[in-house]
Amino acid sequence: MPRQSEGNPALASLRPSVFSTLVARLARYQGPIFPLHVGDTYLPPPPGSWLEDQHLADEPGLHRYEIPRGRAELLEAISEHLSERLPAVPTNPENVLVTVGATGGLAAAVRALLVPGQKLLLLSPYWPLIRGMSVSHGIETVEIPFYLDVDNAEAAREAIQPHLDPSVGAIYVNWPNNPSGRLSSPAVVRAVLELAEAHDLWVLSDEVYEDYVYSGELLQPGSLPEFADRVIQARS
Repeated sequence: MPRQSEGNPALASLRPSVFSTLVARLARYQGPIFPLHVGDTYLPPPPGSWLEDQHLADEPGLHRYEIPRGRAELLEAISEHLSERLPAVPTNPENVLVTVGATGGLAAAVRALLVPGQKLLLLSPYWPLIRGMSVSHGIETVEIPFYLDVDNAEAAREAIQPHLDPSVGAIYVNWPNNPSGRLSSPAVVRAVLELAEAHDLWVLSDEVYEDYVYSGELLQPGSLPEFADRVIQARS
């Protein structure tokens, strides 16, 4: 096959920045502006992790490749933290992968679990990068209006069921939802997981904002033992 002079043709279907359509409106706005769209933290790194804190005498392999999954002591610490948070499904270091942010983790999951030609259901509104990383891998994405419309288990089933066919390989869920901030009820979460179980689908569970719940109950898919073997949790 000859080279693709224009690169990957799948990329042509990607939309430009989701914020570009708002630039003109933002320029006219006169009130206070809180730039929360990039995701940069305002906090410095924790003590001991600054570049000037790293010394070869303390870390003999400092300049060598590290274990791709993450350092053993870090994997152990993450496992202990998650096991305390979700005791019903204890986490082992073997189930943890340290990546370059949740973006890198979700991209790895999409490529590892889905094959070109399969479909990924995106409950909408959704974190926009998930579509780009899927389309570039040859995955067809199906957007389903959800978080702003669905408030009970029956409505969740009615929203998703018509899109379930043999080509669907996974569902991407995002709670608390980015960008709407909506928190789906435990009944809705269970309904989504039950559909995934019935149709043998992976669930890519984006839980980056799990600590930003100020009212209501957050049911995390990874906390339910009966669904744990099909849920990939992304944290940051």
